[in-house]
Amino acid sequence: MSEQGKREREESIFATFLELEPSFAGCSIEKWSHIEEWHQAGYKSPDIICTDSHDRLIGVEMTEWLHEEQTRAYWRWNELLSQVKPLSGWSVYVHLEIFARDCDKKDRRPFVGELSRAIVHAASRPEVRPSGLTTFAVDRLTLAKEAPIVARYCQVISGARIGSGQVALLSAASAYSSRDAAESLQVRIGKKTRKYVETKQEMKLAKLFLLVYYDRGVLINTPNDFDVQAVGSAIMSGSPGSFDGGFILMFGRVYPIC
Repeated sequence: MSEQGKREREESIFATFLELEPSFAGCSIEKWSHIEEWHQAGYKSPDIICTDSHDRLIGVEMTEWLHEEQTRAYWRWNELLSQVKPLSGWSVYVHLEIFARDCDKKDRRPFVGELSRAIVHAASRPEVRPSGLTTFAVDRLTLAKEAPIVARYCQVISGARIGSGQVALLSAASAYSSRDAAESLQVRIGKKTRKYVETKQEMKLAKLFLLVYYDRGVLINTPNDFDVQAVGSAIMSGSPGSFDGGFILMFGRVYPIC
């Protein structure tokens, strides 16, 4: 992602957070900007600088909650799937058996060929639903017969005639436990605590907050099925540092983790 794209994304996410928690700093926020507007003064963090109703500077450092291993696996599979021959007019969905399992090097080329042929074959015998949507689905047993190398890695391949012509929306049937998701949250918070003490003093920030947002993780990581507020609060309290408080923004809700 480009720096401009990263900035726009962070600004959009912070705007959503501020709409949900307008008094997160203990009073109203009068204005705010991305830290890039402070670069000429030599500051590169935290990500957002606010001015509150008392004319105090409030900093907000943002970090995305992603499981690093799962995310790397996601992009590796995306790169491989980009080599699959598109089928005009169809959107195809690949459901992996296990997210973090790589495709063996010797299987990569035959995987692409088998998957391309399996998609064409399945699309030639589609199902038309009562709504008029044309679809297909190939389960693992069928894959084992028609595309055995693909079946080593995939649970289901499905498609819908809705136009993109790409293999997309990579997902996994099962992968990690909630413990893995909680540990990844601990990693994200741990990388930020104790890091901004000097920055807070140099910029004369009245308060500094941490905003953890769960965004792309819903598509490329295992779902987080646990009490995120309790876990996040325990991590924050166990990692004291420069932050005056923290929040998790997930699924349109804000969870304080102070």
